[in-house]
Amino acid sequence: MWKHIQQQPVAFIGSLFLHLLLIVVLTLNLDWIKPKDSVLPQLPIVHAKLFDESVVLEQLKQQPLDVENKRQAAERKKQQQEKEELQRKKAEQEKKRKAIEHQKQAQADAERKRKAIEHQKQAQADAERKRKAIEHQKQAQADAERKRKAIEHQKQAQADAERKRKAEERKKQEQADAERKRKAEERKKREQADAERKRKAEERKKREQADAERKRKAEERKKQAQADAERKRKAEERKKREQADAERKRKAEERKKQAQAEAKRKAEERKQREQLAREKALEEQLAQEYQQQQVQYYGRLIVQTINQNWYRPLGLSTHGLSCLMSVRVDPQGKVLSAKVIRSSGNQVFDRSAEKAVYRASPLPLPQEQELYQQFQELRFNFNPEV
Repeated sequence: MWKHIQQQPVAFIGSLFLHLLLIVVLTLNLDWIKPKDSVLPQLPIVHAKLFDESVVLEQLKQQPLDVENKRQAAERKKQQQEKEELQRKKAEQEKKRKAIEHQKQAQADAERKRKAIEHQKQAQADAERKRKAIEHQKQAQADAERKRKAIEHQKQAQADAERKRKAEERKKQEQADAERKRKAEERKKREQADAERKRKAEERKKREQADAERKRKAEERKKQAQADAERKRKAEERKKREQADAERKRKAEERKKQAQAEAKRKAEERKQREQLAREKALEEQLAQEYQQQQVQYYGRLIVQTINQNWYRPLGLSTHGLSCLMSVRVDPQGKVLSAKVIRSSGNQVFDRSAEKAVYRASPLPLPQEQELYQQFQELRFNFNPEV
């Protein structure tokens, strides 16, 4: 409405003047025609007030200006209040944003510290497990060495008894010089005894060579373990240097704009995750290699233990004889069953192989549960001449 008044002020003033005039006429209630022969009642006197047209027009002009000024003042005040409210809300939002960023930064720092501590504990636990494995391996080797010496002592006693028996036989043979056939037979026996001594000498020589080979392989394993430990130590040092460099870079970037620091921190965290993944893959590879070495070592040790507990049946030639055996053991190495699943063709040789397995019980086994699964049921080719 104010817009129409501003666009057509003259028409508005004229219309307003006509309305005022109409109101005055109605108020005065003027009668222009007097009726004839009528008695008029006594009417009250109405006092009319005349207005100056210029004053009315001036007031009418001034009234919309005052209203517009008040409206503009109210609108400016409202805009000022809205501006102040907006600034206050922006300040509160900025304060909240900074508090959230500070909290996220503190959480990220705490998470990095926790991961560093967990990684250090894991490394210490791995080192302790490797140390115990090496100690257990040395203990197993010492036990095997004691068993070997006991077996050699037993064989030596049997050899002494055999020599005494043969001496008695030679004495009887000297007393029976008249019997040429018996003397010839005794000479044949002496020749066989000489061949037996040579054979035993050859076996002792082979055992000594086998012992020397085991010692050499043990030294190689020891050097390999030391080399693995050194590689791991260097990897840890390299990791620490990389982490220290990353930390220095992160602090330097934090002194710049906050947005750049956030981007740099995310890049560094991604780099650390990749580094941890590579190190984990390397550790898994080393663990697999270590398990393979343990399986090969205990496999050879079990076969050697069984061979050492095998006694050649009298009068049996084992040249070209071998049999495939299946052996089941419990976690302590105790033999639960031993049977020939592919015969050598000689039942005496097969039975002697089964007896050798039971005499060798308990067999040397690794203590790790995951390695025991590979030794729970053994299959190997028994050939004492190899």
